[in-house]
Amino acid sequence: MPGCYPSAAVSRSPIEFPEELPISARVRDIAQAMNDHPAVIIAGETGSGKTTQLPKIALAMGRGLHARIGVTQPRRIAATSVAARVAKELGVDLGKEVGYKIRFADRTSPSTYVRFMTDGILLAEIQSDPLLRAYDTLIVDEAHERTLNIDFLLGYLKRILPRRKDLRVVVSSATLETERFSAFFDGAPVIQVSGRTHPVEVIHRPPRKEETELAETVGNTIEEITELDPREDILVFLPGEREIHETMDELHSHGLPHTVVLPLYGRLPQSEQQRVFTPLPQRRIVLATNVAETSLTIPGIVYVIDAGLARVNRYHARSGVTALQIEPISRASAEQRKGRAGRIRSGVCFRLYEERDFELRPAYTDPEVLRVGLAGAILQMKSLGIGDIRDFPFLDPPPRRAVDEGYRVLEELGAIDEAGELTDIGKKLSRLPLDPRLGRMVLGGEAEGALREVLVVASALGIQDPRERPLSAQKQADEAHRKFRDEQSDFAALVKLWHAYKQAEARLSKNQLRKWCRDNFLSHLRMREWSDIHQQISQIVREMGFRVEGTQGDGGDAVHRAIVPALLSKIGMWSQEAKAYVGARQTRFQLHPSSGLSKKPPAWIMAAELVETSQLFARTAARVDPGWLEEAGGSLCRKHHSDPHWEEKPAQVMAREQISLYGLPIVRDRKVHYGPLDPAASRKIFLTHALVRQEYATKARFMEHNKKLFDEVKRLRDKARKSDMLADDHALTLFFEERVPEGIYSGKTFEAWRKEAEAENPRLLELSLADVLQGEADELTPERFPDTLSLYGTKLPLTYRFDPGEDDDGVTITLPLALLPQADPAVLEWTLPGWHAEKIEWLLDAMPKAVRKSVGGVKELAAELARRHRPFEGPMLEALARSIQERTGVRVPMDALRPDELPPFLRFYFRVLDEEGRVVGEGRDLAALKERFAKRARDAWAGASKATLEREGLTSWSFETLPEEVRIEVAGRKLAGYPALVDTDMSVALRVLASREAADVATRGGLRRLFLLQMSMPMNKMEHQVSAAVATGALAERAGAGGVPLRRQIVLRALDDAFGLNDAGRFPRTRKDFLARLDTGKVELAASISRLGKLAQEIGAELSRAEQALRALSGKPGAPRAALAEIRMQLDHLIPPGMFLRERVERLAHLPRYLRAVQIRLERMPNGPQKDQSKAEQVLPFWKNYLDHHEGLRGRGVPGEDLDTYRWLIEELRVSLFAPELKTAVTVSPQRLSEFWRVLSG
Repeated sequence: MPGCYPSAAVSRSPIEFPEELPISARVRDIAQAMNDHPAVIIAGETGSGKTTQLPKIALAMGRGLHARIGVTQPRRIAATSVAARVAKELGVDLGKEVGYKIRFADRTSPSTYVRFMTDGILLAEIQSDPLLRAYDTLIVDEAHERTLNIDFLLGYLKRILPRRKDLRVVVSSATLETERFSAFFDGAPVIQVSGRTHPVEVIHRPPRKEETELAETVGNTIEEITELDPREDILVFLPGEREIHETMDELHSHGLPHTVVLPLYGRLPQSEQQRVFTPLPQRRIVLATNVAETSLTIPGIVYVIDAGLARVNRYHARSGVTALQIEPISRASAEQRKGRAGRIRSGVCFRLYEERDFELRPAYTDPEVLRVGLAGAILQMKSLGIGDIRDFPFLDPPPRRAVDEGYRVLEELGAIDEAGELTDIGKKLSRLPLDPRLGRMVLGGEAEGALREVLVVASALGIQDPRERPLSAQKQADEAHRKFRDEQSDFAALVKLWHAYKQAEARLSKNQLRKWCRDNFLSHLRMREWSDIHQQISQIVREMGFRVEGTQGDGGDAVHRAIVPALLSKIGMWSQEAKAYVGARQTRFQLHPSSGLSKKPPAWIMAAELVETSQLFARTAARVDPGWLEEAGGSLCRKHHSDPHWEEKPAQVMAREQISLYGLPIVRDRKVHYGPLDPAASRKIFLTHALVRQEYATKARFMEHNKKLFDEVKRLRDKARKSDMLADDHALTLFFEERVPEGIYSGKTFEAWRKEAEAENPRLLELSLADVLQGEADELTPERFPDTLSLYGTKLPLTYRFDPGEDDDGVTITLPLALLPQADPAVLEWTLPGWHAEKIEWLLDAMPKAVRKSVGGVKELAAELARRHRPFEGPMLEALARSIQERTGVRVPMDALRPDELPPFLRFYFRVLDEEGRVVGEGRDLAALKERFAKRARDAWAGASKATLEREGLTSWSFETLPEEVRIEVAGRKLAGYPALVDTDMSVALRVLASREAADVATRGGLRRLFLLQMSMPMNKMEHQVSAAVATGALAERAGAGGVPLRRQIVLRALDDAFGLNDAGRFPRTRKDFLARLDTGKVELAASISRLGKLAQEIGAELSRAEQALRALSGKPGAPRAALAEIRMQLDHLIPPGMFLRERVERLAHLPRYLRAVQIRLERMPNGPQKDQSKAEQVLPFWKNYLDHHEGLRGRGVPGEDLDTYRWLIEELRVSLFAPELKTAVTVSPQRLSEFWRVLSG
């Protein structure tokens, strides 16, 4: 104390200081320094006695009387063993004047002057005693170990010293970094105390080639020591518990005599730890971790074997993973280990690595603050009001990344808010003596009603695993532990183990319980520690007002839901591709083989810890339902919304929600209401879809009004085929944006607003034509784009569609089934007036290039043709071809006009309806529809009522007129019918037929019959007016083959000629016309029959002579067969069946000349076959062209009259070549025929 004389006080004190300890020589110096300075640094080598004598010096100075002397140790084993040693030296009972307090063990009393404790105990006291007024002296021993607790204590003491003038701080350290400690405490004095050691020889003994395992190297080294000295004790430093057990097994195999092998590590039961301090008659070999490096002095050690390795916890801030790695120790640690030899005599240190390796190692071990997670430290600092860790006076400030990670963990746990201040959760966590994650489990257990089970789990995770698995009995241990396993959850396995232990504890004595633990390969000490922690935490949570209740109902799920918030960054999702779990920040890990889940890994897991050894493993894991993670993750979840879209049924804008937690997708494609998430975007979508596109069901009047307006504008647009006529969605949305306020994004919000808004202005949301229609609609007149088409005596409905790519794009004509026979595909090739000029231009533009060039300017020609022709007046393509030839002189083949190559909308789409109005067929090919439904159309027509128009048994024109067309009702529709006179042999019937063509053919026969009846001249009597010679012979055989006899053909042709029936357009339609035609025809009929009869006789005679010459030549040897075959074919075409009904009389008149030319050719052929062949070769190409192509050309629309002209020109060419003396009717030559064919064929 200031003002006193410490040297004198110490001298008068009854406390003795062993002379053999080097520190005893510095007692007065230390006491004086402690008196004069608030902080003193004691640097003492191993064996100097500083750990046991420093509290005695403080006691001798008179300190500890009004407040305690506190001594902190980094390990519980050191705190308890040193307390016992000091009590013994002072001659007092342990637990009275000298005591210790460690976790779950407090051996102190009100009369205690000196308290030994772990540094964690002293830190915990800060919460209730911020200035540590319970102490007047604090000795921080083993400060060189630089644990996080030590560094925190040093920083905290530095802060409070200015406010505690009476407090003395002694920092006791090995001779490491003492100058740094001095500078940290503002120039505190440093007192060096030499160690009580003998010289130690260092031998570097790296593993030999054959030594593949560390245990083998240690065993061989001990054998080498034994050969030199079989009696002195050996201390072996190994990296971990596993290596200790492996080395024990190795040494047992060596059979060392008079030797006891003792393990020493933190998990070892305390009673077994104490064995290393007890002298034994045998040689001791102590296998220890770095627990024996500084704070424990094991007596009698002469030899040290240093593997040069230690297990070091390193927390990787980036991945949030704690890696328990085996690392080379620092040079300082190696020196500490060496110092354990030579306490009683000179010693030897065997280093199992090269000297060069030693020199390359770092000087000091990294302070723990630089390699562990800081979440717990930050939490405690905030709860103590110490402030931000970044401002705390650490000897070595932690890396920024580690600090940030610490804050991140607290944020994950919900312990701090955005400002970094403690939340209610954080305040509660700070009251729990647990790692923050374990504390968060406890809070989750309270929230889920599963606190009883979660307390068991959290207290278990706060200790080392009590399940033991000795290398010598691994299978037995696994079998014993199997009954506690759970394939879904290692946490549930801990609860099983807890219940089993508690049941055993309730029924067994202490010794029996220890045996039960041994039999089940459980550490009795760890099980007791588990119980102690559980009891302590249970007491604390009760004090916090929590009710310790067990789960009900879903049981295990509640427990795991409670645990999830504590392990959010330790969630894993199985990746089939990676064959591993993918966790936070894309870390990849595997389930540890010891996990009960390892055989059947679930899709999602959570783990109490991720530890990297040979690889990254998840320890203590459980299956987790990803559905729990969203609620547990809260603000940590990252939400992404995509595909916002309108849904009509809920009348909301919906979106797909993806939720990720630390990069893991926990929710995929969930449909959510997007309105509250993005009101502005949702409003636009609502206006566009609900109001503009009318995808919204409402009874509001404006919607019906707007729908009718849209329909009308769409109809106009389809007619004009202009998409830009209708205002687009954007323009229409602007209309509603100006009227509908912000915050309206769903049917619900809209209806609430609309009712009020329309109360003030009922027409507020009604569109006008000006709002919807863009551009002029003047061209869309009914004349140009009608809604019906008047054809065949009825109005055919037209519908318009502007949708390129659809089958019915363009104009659709609806045809009744009964109208099909009348519908002429050639006529309906026209289109509406509105597209008339455009279609003609398309047709001309699509012609072959050669034809297109020959007709000149397409645009001007198309305009002229459009003016010249009105749609639906005759077949379109024929009309256009005639007009083009008339204007340009160019004959355009019908197949050059190719409507199939036009845009589909320029050709009608036909929809055929039956009597019930059902669609039976549709398409653009009207001819195919007519063919397909021909029978049904005839049946429909036949079923129509025509009784008032039709008459049977007529023998005279007993009616007034024969109209070209009448209106009749077919299947409920008024259609055009075509009256016809039908020959019924003995009389004539007046009937209504379905098409004009059928009516014309029938009427010609009916008129013939009616004229004969009026003249009372039966047909057979008329036939007798023709010479009987005509009825026989070659001509009658050929012309009447399989059809009408030749004499009847002549009579029918005479009737047509005499009564003017060749042209249907000149048929008599009234009674008056009929009678007039009857009068003139009677006069001409006899002459016509006579003329045609004579022509037939002349043709017959020439044909007989030609056939006779042909037969005569055919019978001669060496006759030219090819030429004769050609002549036979010529005769077949000259005299076809029905020739007098088919050919014009003008053509028939040339037949005798053609036949005489055949005779002349046959006469000359024997005398000059080569000459005949030469002439034939000039004719045959033209003849072949005709035979091969005339049907095709007719199908392509080449006029039949033109083809007939060409065919008869070939006969004239034959005359000019084979019988020029007969003269030709027209000028003819091969060149003329070639040119004619070129024009015909295009």
